[in-house]
Amino acid sequence: MRGKIFHNKIVHDTADIFSRNKWHVSLEYRYQNALVTTYFDLFAVKNSSQIACEIETTTRHLIDNARKASLTGIELWIIVPSRKLLRQAEN
Repeated sequence: MRGKIFHNKIVHDTADIFSRNKWHVSLEYRYQNALVTTYFDLFAVKNSSQIACEIETTTRHLIDNARKASLTGIELWIIVPSRKLLRQAEN
């Protein structure tokens, strides 16, 4: 994982939750289509459902990651560790 310790812990905890619920999970998943090549912190697949996850411990890359993900057409979950960061992200 490319993040710092706290970021990586959240990634692994999230992966564990998906895995316990029978999702196939990939970390640092490379996704490419005609519009964009990007990496998701976590990519989960179950049957025909796909969910990309980005773990954000600051708002620094939030907008860029959301923009790139919107070009993929894949459902994106942005996971934040606190209500304070959630409020900042919503603003």
